[in-house]
Amino acid sequence: MKREWRGIGRKDRQKITATVKSQTADMLTMFLTYIEGDIDSFMLDGLIMTPNEHDYKNEG
Repeated sequence: MKREWRGIGRKDRQKITATVKSQTADMLTMFLTYIEGDIDSFMLDGLIMTPNEHDYKNEG
C-alpha cells in the first residue's frame, strides 16, 4: 500500500487526504460526547483503590 501511495502525484495525494479527513469521524468529539465530558469518572470507573505495602511504610 505504501508503495502505491508513493506512485501518486502530490496534488492527488493532497486531494485524497482532504477527502478522507472530511469523511472521518472526529474521534475526540465522539469520545467526549460518550463520556459526557466527565473524564475523571470515566478514568476511575470500576477501579478499586486498596492500600498497598508502600502506603503502610509511609504512615510512620
